[in-house]
Amino acid sequence: GGTLIDGNGGAPVTDAVVLIQGNKITRVARKGQAQYPANAWIIRADGKYILPGLFDSQNSYSWYFGEAMLNYGITSTVDVGTTGETAVPYRDAVIHGMARGPRAFTGISRLSVNPNAQVSTGLENPLTHTRVPKSAEETRQLVRAWAKAGADYILTYDGALPMDYYVAAFDEAKKNGKPIYARAY
Repeated sequence: GGTLIDGNGGAPVTDAVVLIQGNKITRVARKGQAQYPANAWIIRADGKYILPGLFDSQNSYSWYFGEAMLNYGITSTVDVGTTGETAVPYRDAVIHGMARGPRAFTGISRLSVNPNAQVSTGLENPLTHTRVPKSAEETRQLVRAWAKAGADYILTYDGALPMDYYVAAFDEAKKNGKPIYARAY
């Protein structure tokens, strides 16, 4: 019964019916033009708007944000804050319905000249929150490690590394089929 905004520039659809099976939209129609399955859960949206899921494209995410973000329509994030060994398992838990939250795209870690001294211990590993490579070859090794660990993209942080490090990062990201993002300051 709500007004559907399709997100593709089409005219709003009033009195909309959106049929969802599993996690897929299977049909969009107007009231009276669609049959409901016998066991359908019907959400009345009269006087409301139905929007596509919103995408928070630069998020420092914590697991307890999930429910609130979903309640406000955020269904996907580019997560620059969940890092290390927790990033991929958390993302996968959401994808497989084991945790409630927006679908997260993660870079696992980031390339920077500025390690976070407040949380650095000296025991960092390739998946730790922020990595400061000492050479272009180490940059390649880090990018390969993140891709192998399941990163959705490769993240550079502050733009202050030597240019050959970035060339190496872009080259290795391309070889591994990963986009590269810059969180520039």
